[in-house]
Amino acid sequence: MLNSEVTTGLVEQVNPDEIILASGATPIIPGIPGADKSHVYTANDVLMGKVDLVEDVVVIGGGLVGAETAEHIAVHRKTSIVEMRPEIAADMEPASKEFLMKSLKANEVTAYVNSKVLEITNTSVIIETEEGAQSLLASLVVLAIGSRSNNSLAVELVDKYSVKVLGDASVVGKALDGINLAYKTALAI
Repeated sequence: MLNSEVTTGLVEQVNPDEIILASGATPIIPGIPGADKSHVYTANDVLMGKVDLVEDVVVIGGGLVGAETAEHIAVHRKTSIVEMRPEIAADMEPASKEFLMKSLKANEVTAYVNSKVLEITNTSVIIETEEGAQSLLASLVVLAIGSRSNNSLAVELVDKYSVKVLGDASVVGKALDGINLAYKTALAI
């Protein structure tokens, strides 16, 4: 069944022997003042082509997703990354990170590490750096702070069915790890 929402009602109707739940994760929306403004989107929105890219993009979050999203945008638009940790893409394998960092440099992405976002305004992102507060021009703001597992359906079904929760629905991680676990789980059924 494609393009159908799986609900407890649908599961009860189908009455499966086994359920493999791989419902993914949802982006974390931080409590930053201004995060609800109309020019603020998630990295998922950008990567799925739901956002028209404009000049002066600020990506909040410089982990794997944030850094790769910034690289994608920077090919077309002026882009900055704001990251609280002391380095960009700290969670990336060294070989891949080397190529990513070269690309970010070639595309003139400005990275603000050890920096905290204080506020998103209609035209800027106010950050606190080691040198003090700064205002970054921002026509588009992209949130890439992380995701949390989307597994609420599993909670509803676990007492009635054999449910295996995989991928980001279990623990937010890398796609290849989720695919590998899904393959092994399917073989074990």
